[in-house]
Amino acid sequence: MAYLLIIFVLFILVLWSLSYIQKRGEKIKIPKNYIKGLEYFVDGDIEKALDLLNLAWKEDPNNIDAYLRVGDILRKKGKVKSAVKIHLNLSVKPFLSNEKKTRVLESLAEDYVTADMKNSAIATIKKLVAMKGGDENLKKKLIVLFEETFDWATAYDYARGFFKDKKKLAEYGGYIGLKMLEKNPEEAMKYIKPGLRQDFPFSKFVYAKYHLQKGNVDEALKIYKDLLSSNPEYAEYALPELEKVMFEKGEYSGIETIFKSILEKDPKNLETLRCYVSFLVKKGDKNKALDLVTNADFPEDSPEFLCALIDIYQMVDDKRLKDILPKVREVCLGKSHFTCKECGYESQVFDWKCNNCFSIGTLIRMWD
Repeated sequence: MAYLLIIFVLFILVLWSLSYIQKRGEKIKIPKNYIKGLEYFVDGDIEKALDLLNLAWKEDPNNIDAYLRVGDILRKKGKVKSAVKIHLNLSVKPFLSNEKKTRVLESLAEDYVTADMKNSAIATIKKLVAMKGGDENLKKKLIVLFEETFDWATAYDYARGFFKDKKKLAEYGGYIGLKMLEKNPEEAMKYIKPGLRQDFPFSKFVYAKYHLQKGNVDEALKIYKDLLSSNPEYAEYALPELEKVMFEKGEYSGIETIFKSILEKDPKNLETLRCYVSFLVKKGDKNKALDLVTNADFPEDSPEFLCALIDIYQMVDDKRLKDILPKVREVCLGKSHFTCKECGYESQVFDWKCNNCFSIGTLIRMWD
């Protein structure tokens, strides 16, 4: 099927070439090397096809579109190295118009991204930005590539020109700070501070982690408590660290007060319920933990609740796992993904940042 598709596409390319060379009534001979190159391509001899297509280009330097498309087809079929060879050869040809040069570089950038040649992709997209000016999609691609190469400072520098909203930039700075925190906490603080000045919850979360990193446990606890008081949705990320530190300090009553306070404000906060049960088990109060789960008001067919029950019953009463397995099997066969609340972008993995609109903390789990 794929073979027939390639033949069909190449047939279209030949028709396109015929229309190109016969425009205005002119009759120009089709380069033999071009036709022969397409034949080799259909037969699967990629290297000979590329050599002949390159010769055909010398015979007809203005007809680059067909070769661009051949390269794009190769990339989509997994022949990325061959695609790079075609587009790289085209990119250095003299006398290309800016429009054609742009199209070639766009295809070459896609080749490099597909081949995981990130540094080459960055260099190519930089050329495109210089040629096309304020193209938002190109800037976005560059920022993501800098993130993927762990060049956080450069990613932020490019984000300055991408974000029109200063609040968005401050939020993104918190994300950069989080990524830099482990290796360079002081440098990370430069990026965290703008969000703190605007009282962003995510920036507070990262700031608490900064203090833990520096060994300032009491200050970290204070920030976490303040964050959870006003933003209980951060329980999933803040509570495990908060509970660990407070448990080590022996502040048992304080931990339980926090759990109760969050559940009063947000009764369906599963992560808080999970952490609360874990805490009670550590204290040896399994009966109270079971009562807490029994009285929880969650739909029985909620995948999130069933997944939480598995964890909870493993801690409290693993015999009860047998009772919920049929329901788990029925409900949890579907897969989950994450959707951005701001723009609707979907991702298979969680990240604090949406890779489409770059909003921070907007990805939520959705069940298929």
